This record gives sequence, C-alpha cells and structure tokens, in this order.
Amino acid sequence: MNPLEQPSKGTLTEQIPLDLGDREEEVMPETKGIDFESLETTELERLFREKVGYDPRMRFLSQGEMERRDTLVEGIRDPTKGKDAVALWDANDDKIGDAWSGR
Repeated sequence: MNPLEQPSKGTLTEQIPLDLGDREEEVMPETKGIDFESLETTELERLFREKVGYDPRMRFLSQGEMERRDTLVEGIRDPTKGKDAVALWDANDDKIGDAWSGR
C-alpha cells in the first residue's frame, strides 16, 4: 500500500485527549471579590507586581489613565495576559529606543 493512501491516524489533538479545565476557574480566583474601581493606581501596580512578577511603574505610561488601569487589572486577573502586555510594551519600547539611537 502506498504510504500516501494509508488511513489518517488523526491530528495530534485527536490522539491525545487534552483537558484544559475551566479557564475561568483557574484565573486567579482570589481576585473575584476585589473592587478594582476603588483601588488607587499605586495599589493596582503593587498587585500587578505581586501577581505578574514585573514592575509596571515605568510601563504603560503612554496609555491613558483608564486604559493603563484596565491593563493592570487584566494582568492581575490573568498573570499570563499581564506578562504578554509587559513583553509587548518592552518590545515596542526597544523599537523606540533603537530609533532614537540610530540602530
């Protein structure tokens, strides 16, 4: 039998069952009772630093205040999104620095 004519064994995800669970349950359940609207920006920055592991004080400054707060809250609720936001911010900041330095 020609190898190209063999029956498909399915995709990798069909071969290995993948249980990701309920994503909503896994995303920082202890943040559900927090009233983020009542917190000062400095408190949001502290929580972001605790949950995400990066200091946001010198990041996201070009965003408007509400957009910056939304970014901080999103990172507190889901640290993976917070790390993604930091990586994107740092990458864009590097591009700006390279442009100024002539690289």
